[in-house]
Amino acid sequence: MAQEIPSVDEKKEVQGKKQITLNFNKLSKKDAAFRGNGMGVACKKTQVRKNRDQGVRGRVELDSTEFSMRNEGLRNWPASLPGWDDIVIRRGVGEMQTGELKSKTGDEHVGWAFYLSVALISISVLMLEIGLTRMFSVMFDSHYGFLVISLAILGLGVGGIYVHSRAGKISNPNLIPIQNLLPISSGLMALSILGMTILIVKVSIFHHILLVAPLAFAPFFFAGIFLAAAFRLFPDRSSKVYAADLIGASIGSLLILFVLKLGGINVNLLVAVITSLPAGLFIFRKSSRKLEKMALLFLMGGLISIFLLNYLGSFLRAIPLARGAHKEMAHLLAHPARKASVIESRWSAFGRTDLLVDEKYPDEMVFFIDGTAMTVMYRFDEDLIRLDSPKLSNFSGYFPLELLPEKEKEKVLIIGSGGGREVLISLLAGAKEITAVEVNRDLV
Repeated sequence: MAQEIPSVDEKKEVQGKKQITLNFNKLSKKDAAFRGNGMGVACKKTQVRKNRDQGVRGRVELDSTEFSMRNEGLRNWPASLPGWDDIVIRRGVGEMQTGELKSKTGDEHVGWAFYLSVALISISVLMLEIGLTRMFSVMFDSHYGFLVISLAILGLGVGGIYVHSRAGKISNPNLIPIQNLLPISSGLMALSILGMTILIVKVSIFHHILLVAPLAFAPFFFAGIFLAAAFRLFPDRSSKVYAADLIGASIGSLLILFVLKLGGINVNLLVAVITSLPAGLFIFRKSSRKLEKMALLFLMGGLISIFLLNYLGSFLRAIPLARGAHKEMAHLLAHPARKASVIESRWSAFGRTDLLVDEKYPDEMVFFIDGTAMTVMYRFDEDLIRLDSPKLSNFSGYFPLELLPEKEKEKVLIIGSGGGREVLISLLAGAKEITAVEVNRDLV
């Protein structure tokens, strides 16, 4: 191996960045060893000797077409060397800037498919995060919905830490193991969403928040791996990667408003389908292995089939109400003296709205939002005489209306009319004109 200390051709600033140009005059296809110190690349033997404790080792390999880097002491040379933003390597007449070094496979990933994959993962993260807040609000108490935000941030952060630690142990100049993380993390994220949904719905032991939280953490962890790997592979294109990330997040936050109408379980299944698409884009475009393509087709076909079967037939059933949650709906359904049952459920951005009937009280129906916020709907045939029932006249909200002066009963505005009980007691109290406003369309 030929030993050589590179000479410095020039030092200059280019567009505000400090740039140093190194010249390996004797470098051919043999390796050239070098040392660097904390201020940049050492040019004199005295500097190398003086800063030996701070020094780093590296190798530069040259083939007929390109430079590639393999790190021995300090990883990610020369980007890890402080003091210089750009380092230009020259051999003879030709030169190549390290920021533009092309790996043998890395740059093949950069293109519309790569940026689309980043956007799809961001869409999935936002949709899953919002969808899980609604899901947790139904299963548990409403404040557990905020736990999802913490799990999402934790998962993305831990995924990034994993990629950082993994990249630090890789000597491959093209970071192929990091490149492989892109389709792998995408596929595992899709599988973790599917597994989480099935376990929560089908296995009663996972109706506890301490067991559901790790399941919800997993998809965000794999999403963090994907996004961190994308930024780690192409730091010089970080602005475009970040733009794709933001665009995807914006689309996801808007799309979920419409997708929530499909139901909480269907939201998760649809997100799993979207999450598997980046794996398909990478494998079908880059892989030549038939087994990988067949496995991916099986995964995507299975996810799409499960989503369609549940959307058309609801074979996974509804999201259960967890035991121990303070839900009036759960108490009513479990009451031994009542024969209540759910006859219709609707999903929206407000949550899940359930309509229950009770055989013991055939003239009443009950609405619940996320298993709580009960509001009663009474049968009314426009006969005010039959309207005077103890359930209405003894209701606490009736007395303020009854005690109002007659002039103030001319017009009544009800905000949040729910099942319409306040409308009926206003009629019972003698209101002449009633305007009822309800923001939840599922109740109307």
